[in-house]
Amino acid sequence: MKRIALPVFLSLFLAFSAASQPTGEGHRMGQPPLRRALAALDLSDAQKTQIKDIFKAQRPAFQDLRERARNSRERLDQLASAPAPDTAAIGAAYLDFHKNREAIKLERSKLIQQIEQVLTPEQRGELKGMKKAFQARKDRWARHRNQ
Repeated sequence: MKRIALPVFLSLFLAFSAASQPTGEGHRMGQPPLRRALAALDLSDAQKTQIKDIFKAQRPAFQDLRERARNSRERLDQLASAPAPDTAAIGAAYLDFHKNREAIKLERSKLIQQIEQVLTPEQRGELKGMKKAFQARKDRWARHRNQ
């Protein structure tokens, strides 16, 4: 009985502790990388308010861009999975999808520039270091994945 009780207890403990962890909502650690980096910067209340206002002002633009990218991705998938794929249409859909992704990247860089204007020089340096570390992790992961 004692031999069974310990594994059962450990299994239940691990199951309940795993269930109580945040799901992450699509991101590791529960927040997108930029928000997680900003949370680590020890921002003043005024900076937090300004940055929150920047995010709020940018939200509609990002929602529109994400919707356009999602639609173009669905269109590309639809064309590619057709019984007789039209390569010209697939190429045009891919270019549209790529254009939307580039628009999101451009909008994100504008957002980061606006946020950096709120930060002190020291905070900008810390953020730059975090971005480099994040990019290095992404690169390592991509190399590992491609092996």
